[in-house]
Amino acid sequence: MTIITYLRSLHQKETSPPTTNWLLGHKGAMLLLYTLGFYASLGLAAPQGNFPRLENIGAYKSVSTMPTRATCGIPERSTFCQAGQVQEDLHTCFQKFCIQECPYSSSTLDYTDILATSAGMCWKGDARDHRPGAKADSTSFIFPTSRGCPASPSTLSFGPASSFTLTMWLKLEQDTVMTLLEKRAVGRLVLLVTVSKEDIQIHYGIHSKQNFSISMKTAGHISIGVWTHMSLQIHETSVSLFLNGQEDDGTALDTQTLAGPIDDITSDGALWIGTSSNGTNQFIGRMQDFRFYPKTLTNREIEEVYTGQFPRLHTQSICRCPASHPRVHPLVERYCIPNAANDTTHNKILRLNQDAHPLHYINDNDIGTTWISSIFSTLELLDKGITITIDLENGQYQVFYVILQFLNAQPEAVRIQRKTTVSSEWKDWQFLAKNCSYFGMKDNGPLDRPDSVNCLQLPSNIPISRGNITFSILTPEPNLRPGYNDFYNSVTLQEFVRATHVRIHLHGQYHTQDPAVPFRHRYYAVDEITISGRCECHGHADSCDTSVSPYRCACLPESHTHGANCESCSPLFNDKPFRAGDQVQAYNCRPCQCYGHASSCHYNSSLDPHPEDHFRGGGGVCDNCTHHTTGRNCERCRSLFYREVGALLWAKDVCKPCECHSAGTVNGSLECEPIGGQCKCKRHVSGIQCNQCQHGFYKLQSALADGCHACNCNTAGTVQPDITCHQDSGQCQCKANVIGLTCDRCNYGFKFLNRTDPDGCIPCGCDPRGSLHQFCNPFTGQCECKDGVRGLLCDTCIPHFYSLNGSGVCLPCDCSPNGSVPGTSCDAVTGQCRCKPNIEGQRCDMCRDGYHTLDSSNSLGCVPCQCELRGTVNGSDVCDKTTGQCMCKNNVEGLRCNRCSSHTYNLSSANTTHGCQPCHCDHMGTMPATVCNPVSGQCVCLPTRYSRDCGTCKPGFFLSEAGLSECEVCECHSVGAVGQVCAAHSGQCVCAHASLTGRRCDQCQDLFFGFNTSVGRCEPCGCDPVGGFNGTCHPETGQCLCKLYVTGDKCDICVEGASHMDPNNYLGCSKDPQQQPPPLGQVLSSTAIDLTWRAPDSPNSNELMYTLLRNSEIIHISHSQHPFGTMHYTDADLSPYTTYSYQLITSNIRANTSSATVSLRTLSGVPEQEELQISLVGRAKPTSASFNWTEPLNTTGPVESFTLSSIQDLTGEERIHYTGLQTEATAEELQPFTGYNFSLQACTNGGCARSENLIILTAQIPPQQQPAPAITTLGASQLQVDWEPPVLPNGIDTFFI
Repeated sequence: MTIITYLRSLHQKETSPPTTNWLLGHKGAMLLLYTLGFYASLGLAAPQGNFPRLENIGAYKSVSTMPTRATCGIPERSTFCQAGQVQEDLHTCFQKFCIQECPYSSSTLDYTDILATSAGMCWKGDARDHRPGAKADSTSFIFPTSRGCPASPSTLSFGPASSFTLTMWLKLEQDTVMTLLEKRAVGRLVLLVTVSKEDIQIHYGIHSKQNFSISMKTAGHISIGVWTHMSLQIHETSVSLFLNGQEDDGTALDTQTLAGPIDDITSDGALWIGTSSNGTNQFIGRMQDFRFYPKTLTNREIEEVYTGQFPRLHTQSICRCPASHPRVHPLVERYCIPNAANDTTHNKILRLNQDAHPLHYINDNDIGTTWISSIFSTLELLDKGITITIDLENGQYQVFYVILQFLNAQPEAVRIQRKTTVSSEWKDWQFLAKNCSYFGMKDNGPLDRPDSVNCLQLPSNIPISRGNITFSILTPEPNLRPGYNDFYNSVTLQEFVRATHVRIHLHGQYHTQDPAVPFRHRYYAVDEITISGRCECHGHADSCDTSVSPYRCACLPESHTHGANCESCSPLFNDKPFRAGDQVQAYNCRPCQCYGHASSCHYNSSLDPHPEDHFRGGGGVCDNCTHHTTGRNCERCRSLFYREVGALLWAKDVCKPCECHSAGTVNGSLECEPIGGQCKCKRHVSGIQCNQCQHGFYKLQSALADGCHACNCNTAGTVQPDITCHQDSGQCQCKANVIGLTCDRCNYGFKFLNRTDPDGCIPCGCDPRGSLHQFCNPFTGQCECKDGVRGLLCDTCIPHFYSLNGSGVCLPCDCSPNGSVPGTSCDAVTGQCRCKPNIEGQRCDMCRDGYHTLDSSNSLGCVPCQCELRGTVNGSDVCDKTTGQCMCKNNVEGLRCNRCSSHTYNLSSANTTHGCQPCHCDHMGTMPATVCNPVSGQCVCLPTRYSRDCGTCKPGFFLSEAGLSECEVCECHSVGAVGQVCAAHSGQCVCAHASLTGRRCDQCQDLFFGFNTSVGRCEPCGCDPVGGFNGTCHPETGQCLCKLYVTGDKCDICVEGASHMDPNNYLGCSKDPQQQPPPLGQVLSSTAIDLTWRAPDSPNSNELMYTLLRNSEIIHISHSQHPFGTMHYTDADLSPYTTYSYQLITSNIRANTSSATVSLRTLSGVPEQEELQISLVGRAKPTSASFNWTEPLNTTGPVESFTLSSIQDLTGEERIHYTGLQTEATAEELQPFTGYNFSLQACTNGGCARSENLIILTAQIPPQQQPAPAITTLGASQLQVDWEPPVLPNGIDTFFI
C-alpha cells in the first residue's frame, strides 16, 4: 500500500516502485489508516526533532458543497436505492428514505418571570448591582424585604408529569440556609427549595401525601458575595442541579432520583419567594431573572439561558434532545442520554432522524455515519459531479494523506485542490481518474519536481461498494515524489504539504452508467473524508491545541521557542539564529550567557566564530545589562562597582558598590579593584574599604600619614595574646580577669598575672565563711581570716572545734566521756570522736549491734547479746541495746529466744518466721483442755480415735459425713459384704459379688437387677446389644432401655415403619429420609463452583449416601455417617460465563429423597496477558505521557475496567493514573527525567490480568532548586567554593558555571 511504501522510504534511499492498492474493502480500513498514520508520524518525528502526531485535522471542521443543495432530503425528504454489494444488485432498487428533519425540533422557550409579577410591590429593586451580562437598565431585587409581602396565589403549574425548570441568578450575603421558593396548598407541601453555600435542599410532596427531602452539594460553586446562576431541571422523578451552566462534559453538577413525581396542586395554592410559609429561613442577598419554565429544558438549553448562546454541535446543531434524555452524548453526538448515565450506557435516543444523512456526517470522525448526496437524474449531471470543500479553520497545517471512504460506487475521476491562506488561489494537488485523459493528462505521469502534480490512474478492479481512495502527498505511487526521503531538507516539499482549505471534485461514477441501472443508484455516499496531518511547529513541539484559532503549538521547554508555531527563539535564547528541527537534530534555540542580568539578547554574526555551525561558537549579545553590570555577557561590573572573588556571576547583587573610606585611602581615592573590591589603603589601615586600623593600631584619622596610632598592649594580659586594641579608644582586649588600658594588672579579687592562663589571673578563692572579704594579696594570695579560723584561704577551724559554718563559726566536738578514748579530739571537718571497740556514733554514745548496756568502766564499752540463733528472726544475734532482749520468731519466747510457746513443738532454725511448729490436734478427736508434747507434738485422743493428731478412727469405725466427733460403726451387710471393716472416711464396705454395689453392699450394679438376700447377688439384664441403649435395665423389673426406633423387653424388635436393625445405628433401626435441602453454591472463578450441603431435616438413619447431579448428570457421590456435618465439593473444569443446574439425591439403607434444583453461573474468564499490548503515544514529556491499547478478544465475558498504573524507579512509589473502559489515557504529574514502569491491568468479574511492563524515561527540563555555594576563605588571595548539585536535577548535569 502507499502508506507502507512511504514508511519504508523514510529508512532507505532507493526502492523499486511497488504495486499501488487504492482500495481497502471494509470499514476497518479507517482503523488501519489511523494506525499507519500514527507510525508515519513517528517516522516523521525522527529521533531528535519533535513533531505533533498525525491526526484527522479535517474532523468536525466546516464543510460545504457546490451546488449548495447537493445533499439528499433537502428541501424535503427524498428516496434513493440502497447500495449494492454485487453487480446484480444494481439492476434492482431497494428504496431508502432520506429525511433531514429533526425528531425533536427547536421551539421558543416560554417562561414566567417570577420576580416580575410582584416587582416594586414586594421587593426593593437595585439598578446598580445586577448579574453578569445583564442589560444596563436591568434590576436586581434585595432580600429580605421589610414590607411583609403576603403570600401570592400560585400561578405556576408543574403539570401532571412533574416536568418543569427553575432558573435564577443569586448573590448570597450570608452562609446560612435560606429559602428560595416554597409552594404549598392548604395543609400540604408541594415544593420547598433552600440554598446555602454548601448545598441545595429540595423538600417535596408526592401523590401519596408523603413528604421527602434530598440534598445536592454545591462543590464550592457558590461563594458569598458572588453572583451565581442556578438551574433546577426536573423531569418526572429525575432532578438535576446546574450551577453556572453545564459542566465541561455537558452534564449536570449533580443528578438525583425523587421518591415520586412532585404532586402539584393548582387550586388553593400559594407561593412564597425568599422566605418560607412560616416566615423563617429568609433569603439574605439579591435575586435576578428568576424564571419558571413549564417544561424540562435540556442541558444545552440551560447553557443558552446562562450564556445567551445555544451551544453549537458539528452535525445538525438545531436538533435538540428530548426532556427524558437531556444530555448530548459526549462521544457520539448524534445520541442523547440521561444526565445520570455514563458514556457506555445503552439507554440512548437518536438526536437526529434515523434516516438522516446530513453533509456533516462526511467528517464527523464516525465511520458509522454516511453522507448521501442528492440523486443525479441524468448522466450529464453525474459527469459534472459535486465539489466538497473543507475549511481547516484555525491555521495552516501540514497534510500528508487525504482519504475518501465510500458506501456505494466511487467516482471515476477526482480532483483534489488546496489553499495555503484564506485569500490565496486554489492550487491543484492531485488528479485521480479511471482514464487521466478526462483531465487532459497522461496516466501516472512523471513528477519532475517536488511540487509537481500528475494524474494517477485508478485500478481496474474497483468494487461495487465500500471502496476508498487514498492520496499520499509525499509518495503518490508508482512515481515517487522527488525529495520524499529528505523531507526536512526540501523547502519546496515542505511548502507543498501546507494547506488551510481542501477542495475535492467528484466526477462520474463506476458501475451505474449502464442504462439498465435505475437512476436512483446514481448518487455519492461518503462514509468519511479523512485529512491526516499535523500542526506546523517547526520541529519544536510534539502536540498542539487545535481548539483555539489559530491553533497553538505546545512548544517544548527544552526547545526554548515561542510563538503560535514555535517559529522564533525566546528572548534569552538567541546565541544562534532560529532553526527548525528535523529528523536528525532538534536544533533547539541556544541560550545567551547573560548571568540573569538581561531580559533579552540578539545575535551578531560578526562575533560568531562558527556562524554556519549550530552547535559550535555563538554570537549572542546581551541587551541592556542590569544590576550595574556591563560587557557582552554582562560579566563585568561598571566603574565604582566590584565583584567579590568567587561570587556567582548570575547573582542579582553580583556587583557591589566600592564604598571606599576616603580617610583611610591613599589620596582619598574612591576607586576599588574590579575583582574583590579592595580599596588602596594607607600604611597602618586595613579592610576592603580601608575603614579600620591594622592590628596593633587605633583611632583612624585622615590627618595621619599612616592613618592610625600604636596600641602597645601587654601580651601577658591580652587575649590569645593579641596586640589589637579598640579602634577608637585604644583599649586593649584584656583577658577575663585582667584590667588596665594596656591589660597590665589583675582585676580586684584575682591574683598571679600569667601569660599562659587563658583568663590572665586566677581568683583569690577566699572561703567566704572564714574570710573577712574576697580580696587577697595579688602576689602572695593570702586572704584575711576571721577569729578562730586559719589557712591561706581562711577555710580551717582551730583545734577542738569543727565544721566551719556560713557565719564563720566552728562547733565544739562534745565527745562522750563513757564511750570515747580518753585524751583524744574530734575530726576538724566532720566532728567524729574516737570510740571504744564496741561503741559507735559521732559522739561515741551508742553500743554497736550485737552488744548492750554501755558502761564507762568497761574498756570495750558494751557486753555481747548471746541470742539462741534457732529462735531469733533471720538467725540474728542482735538484741535491744538497753535491755538485752533478743528478737524472737513466732511461737518462740524467752530473753534469749530459747523455748517453744504453748501448743507448739520442735524448736528449729528451718523456718525463717516460726521457730516452733503448731501441734494441729484434731479438736473433734482430742481430750478438752489438753496440750501436746512440746518435743514430740503428740495430742491426747478420745477413746475411738488414734494417731498423733487424733484425726483417725479406729478399725471397724468410720468418720460419718455428719462430722460428729465420735466415729460410727461400719454396719456392712452380713451376706453381701466381706467382713465388717469399711473405709475410714467413706464407710464403704467390701462387696462379696461383682453384681453388688452400695455402701453396705445391698444394691445391684448397672446391667443387673433383683438383689437376692439369701445368695448375696443380682441377675443380669440380658438386653439386646443392637437395639438396647448401653445395656441397662430397670433395677427391679429388668425392662431394658431401648434406642429410638426399637421396642420389646429386651430391645430386639424395630418399631412400626422402621427396619434394618444395625448395631452402628444410634436409632437402632432406619426409616425413610425426608426433606433434603438443595445445595448452596459459591462461584469461585470462571471454571469452578464450590458446592456445600447439609443432611436432610429427617435423615432417619446413621449413614447417608449423596449423589450430586449437574444438568441431570451424576458428577459426584459421597457418604456420610452420624453425626452429619456439612458436605463440600468443588466442581472444576467448567466453561466460563455459563449457567449450570445442580440437584442432590440422598439415600439411606431403606429409601432416598431429592432436593430442589439450583442454578449458578460461572464468572467471566481472565483476559490473556499476551492480548494486553500497551503502547506509548509519541514521546514521553517531562511531566506526562500518553498511552493507548487494544481491548482483549476474550469471548468468555465482558471486560469491566482497565487500570493504567506506574512504579517509579527511584522511590518504588506506585500510582494509578486511569481506571475505566476507554482504550487510551494520559498519565499526568510525572517527574522529569525519571524512569517509570507502566503496566495495564484488565479485569473481568472473574479476575484480572496485567500486561508486561513498559519502561519509559520522561524528558529532561532545566534543573531546579540549585543550593547556593559555600565559600571558605583560605588566605588573602584564595577562596574555596563548594556546592551541592541541584535538589531537582531534572536531567543529567553537564556543567556548572
